Amino acid sequence: MVTSNLRLPSLTVKTIHVHPGHDIFSIPVSQFPAPKQETETILAFLSAVIDELRTRKKFAAEVFIKVSECRHDGAGAQLAEHGREWQPRLGLGVWPDRPTPTRWTKDELENLAPGERPRNMMDTVLYLGGEPKAKDEAWRSMLGVGALIIVLTTAPSAAFLNKTKQVLQPMLVSRPFKSFPLYVPLFDSKSFRAATLEQLSLWFCGAEVRPK
Repeated sequence: MVTSNLRLPSLTVKTIHVHPGHDIFSIPVSQFPAPKQETETILAFLSAVIDELRTRKKFAAEVFIKVSECRHDGAGAQLAEHGREWQPRLGLGVWPDRPTPTRWTKDELENLAPGERPRNMMDTVLYLGGEPKAKDEAWRSMLGVGALIIVLTTAPSAAFLNKTKQVLQPMLVSRPFKSFPLYVPLFDSKSFRAATLEQLSLWFCGAEVRPK
């Protein structure tokens, strides 16, 4: 594993080479959600990267928001304002390298200390659909509200969502979590470092950016 850095105005892009053809790009920020100036820098960088990739292939953006990490006060108002164009739909985020979600047990709830919150049961997501132009507008507008997931794929939206359901739904054990209308894989740097190339290829559900 090799790490390298690229300087942006006030920020640094850290590149971690995990496997041949698979890299992690990390941009540490001063806090989360990021301040406006840092968000604008990241937006400019991501826009340039995506625009460059689209000169090579016809990539479309599939956009998801991780609900539990949506911490910006104005996020709900933005979603309500653009609901008709963005067509938000509820789904479930699945960590392929972690234990599958389970419901709270009676013992868990009874043993909570005063003021203690129960563990996070699952990671719900909002899928922002609509036309391709609306999806691009959605991720640019919602960047900075919390955990935003942008997946670039050449497959039609329906085909990509069918693939994620085909791959991720069988990983779930408890029946209530198998009933969500759509799914998206969730990763962190540990996921990439521990996974094999074969696992990554499966978990990406067909959304891979290959070099020329």
